[in-house]
Amino acid sequence: MAGSSKRFTFAAAVLPFLFLVMSGSALAIPINVITVNTLFGGSVIAVPGPCSLTDAVAAANVGATVQNCVGKPGDNDIEFAVTGTITLGATLDTTAGALAIIGPTVGGITISGGKTQQIFDIEAGNLTLVNLTLADGFTSVSGGAILDDGTNLTIENCTFSGNTAEFGGAIFASLGTVAITNSTFAGNSATDGGAIFNNNTNPLLLTNDTFWENTATTGGALFEAAATLTKYKATLFQTGATGANCSAASGTVHQDIGFNISNDSSCGFTSGTSHVESPGLDTGGLKQNGGPTETVALLSGSSARGLDTACTDQESTPETVATDQRLFGRPDSPASCDSGAYEFTGVAPIVINPAGERVQIVRSSAAMSDQVNMAFTFTDNGLGNPSSCNAGNDAINGIDVFLLQGTCAELPDIGLVLGLNPFVSHTINQQVYGTFFNNDSLGTVSARIVSVPAPADACSEWLLNVEVSGITTATFGLTGGSGPGTTYALEVEDHDGNVGCFDVTNAIVGGQITTPGRILRFVRR
Repeated sequence: MAGSSKRFTFAAAVLPFLFLVMSGSALAIPINVITVNTLFGGSVIAVPGPCSLTDAVAAANVGATVQNCVGKPGDNDIEFAVTGTITLGATLDTTAGALAIIGPTVGGITISGGKTQQIFDIEAGNLTLVNLTLADGFTSVSGGAILDDGTNLTIENCTFSGNTAEFGGAIFASLGTVAITNSTFAGNSATDGGAIFNNNTNPLLLTNDTFWENTATTGGALFEAAATLTKYKATLFQTGATGANCSAASGTVHQDIGFNISNDSSCGFTSGTSHVESPGLDTGGLKQNGGPTETVALLSGSSARGLDTACTDQESTPETVATDQRLFGRPDSPASCDSGAYEFTGVAPIVINPAGERVQIVRSSAAMSDQVNMAFTFTDNGLGNPSSCNAGNDAINGIDVFLLQGTCAELPDIGLVLGLNPFVSHTINQQVYGTFFNNDSLGTVSARIVSVPAPADACSEWLLNVEVSGITTATFGLTGGSGPGTTYALEVEDHDGNVGCFDVTNAIVGGQITTPGRILRFVRR
C-alpha cells in the first residue's frame, strides 16, 4: 500500500519499535540489521521463522546465517521485533568485530540470566549495548551480567539489576576501554565490586550514571585493581547494605571530572563541583518512570538537580547526554543537566493527550470490511527545548501511527501500522493542516492533521483524525472488546525518531457494517 510505514508494509506487521540509528562514518560494507522476533532464550532449531537472540549473536559472530538469523561480514546490529523478557539458556559469547544490540524505545527488552547464567562473555571485538535491561545474571567467578575480555565496550541507556558474581556483580572489565553513559546499576552484588570490577581497563568512563544500593565486601559500586584508570563525571553513588561505594588497590588512578555525588567519601572526589552527601534518590529504588528501562528517580530536593553545568560526555559531546536514560529530553542542556541517569524535569519526546483521545473499531461479518477510527491530540517536544526542533518534528512531513492490542509496557509483536507520509499541506487563514489518502487492495486510509497552538517549549502540537476501512482487524491482532478489560496501545513516531505511546482503556468496539468500505465516523459523546 502506498504510504504505508517506512519500515513495514500494511500487512500484519512485526514491529521492531526501534528508532535509534547508530551513526558513524561511511563503511565499505553497510551495517547489517538482524531482527530478533521471539522471546525464546535459546537456539531455534529446525523451526522456520523465529530468530532468537542466541542465534542472532551467533550469526553476527560468524557473519553468516545461523538458523533463521541472517548475519553478514562486517558490522551487525541486533534489533528487536518483540518486547518483554528473554531468559537465556546459556551465556551469549560475542566475538564479532563490531556488534551493537539495541533495545526498543517503547516496551523494553530485559535479557535475564535467570539467576543461573552469566549473560555476556565478550571474548573479542567491540560490543555496544543500548536501551536494554540486564538482570539476574549469575556466575561464581567474574561478571554476573558481563565478562569483558573484548576490545571496547560501550553501554548507553541500560539498567543492570540483581546480577551476582564473586568479582563484578554486573560487569568485570578486563581489557580495552569501557564507556558507560546514562545507565543505572541497582541491587547488584559481589565480594569485590558489587556493580563493577575494573581489572585492567584503561580507561573506564562513567558519565551520568546512577549506582543504587549495590553491595559487596569491598567496593559496593566500584572496585578497581592496581594500575587501572577510572574517570567519572555527573555520576551518583548511593551505598547498599554492605561495602563503601568505591574501593581501589594502590596504584589505581581516579579522575574526578566533576559534578559527582556520593553518600560516602570512598570515591576520592577532588573537584570542587563533586560532593559527599546524599544524592537524593527515590528510596523506592527502581521503578518504571517512563522509557524502555526502569530507573531510580531523583527527589525534588536532590542537590543533583542542575548540578552538571558542562552537559557533555567525556569526549565533550553534548548530544550523548541530551536525553536521560529514559530518552526524555534534558530541557536545559547544554547549559545544565541533572547528574545521574534521571533528569527530574525530563521531557517525554511525544505526549499523547488522553483528554481528547478516541479509538473505535467496527467489525463486519464480511472479509476486508472492518473499520478503525482514531482521533487524538499529541505534542511533539523534540528534546524539550525549542533549539532542538527541526523539520522532523513537523508532522506535515509525515508520521507513523501504530495501534496494537496490548499495553505500552508490554507490546505485542503485531499491530496496525500506518505510515502517513507525507501529508498534503494546506493553509487557510493562517491555519495549517494536512490531508492524506490512499486506497488499494489492502484497504483505504484517510487522515487529516491540524496544527494547534503548542506549549512554549514544545516543537509542535497536532490534532489527528484517521479512518481506516476495508481491512480485517483480526489480521492485525485487534481482536479484543471494549472497556477496561482490553487495553490498546496507541503509538506515534515522528521523522526525527521521537516516539510516544499511550494506553487506551476506553476504546469503542462493536457494530456490524452492511456495506463494505463505508466509513464510520465518531459520534460525539
